Amino acid sequence: MARRGTIANYSYAKLAKIISEESAGVSSAAAAGSNFQLQWNSSGSHAGATDIIYQKSTGYMGTGVTEPNITHRITLPNTSDAGGQIKANAYITYSTRRLKKDIKPLENSLNIVTNLQGVEFRWKDSNKLDYGFIAEDVGKTLPGVVQWEDNGDDAHGMDYTKIISFLVEAVKEQQEQISELKHLVKNSCSPCCKKK
Repeated sequence: MARRGTIANYSYAKLAKIISEESAGVSSAAAAGSNFQLQWNSSGSHAGATDIIYQKSTGYMGTGVTEPNITHRITLPNTSDAGGQIKANAYITYSTRRLKKDIKPLENSLNIVTNLQGVEFRWKDSNKLDYGFIAEDVGKTLPGVVQWEDNGDDAHGMDYTKIISFLVEAVKEQQEQISELKHLVKNSCSPCCKKK
């Protein structure tokens, strides 16, 4: 029987009982601790990697990772296979004008995009061929799209979607240049060229 309600509606003991009774294939469940980690797995151990961990104090959740590695609202393992991927029909990013201030158009986008280096590479964990950027290199041009380690030198990731706005503006800049060149060619062409 499916149960509805938020985590706050249940005591830790009640949650552990629900998980144990109603989660198929689960041999171990716990809902305890000062941080209230709700976790379950099939290994029978609460100390190691779990299938899902929810931290009440942060509201963060991890799946397939250990507790110290949960760094965001949802954290998946750093693997190049399906275990480190999310699949969905679409991803919606908050973007309404109502949430933003100091809005201004991007400048020099073509120059910024020209300084980015797309690369082909293989993931060390699986030797899988992939394409993208090196976050540390992108950070030299667009530090705001990179998430850095505490040391400030090493990156652990970047937000690829933020580059889209620079690509759009770069195409517009390039199109202006093409239009200007077309105009110059048209006006400098001899009468015999125009006949052709």
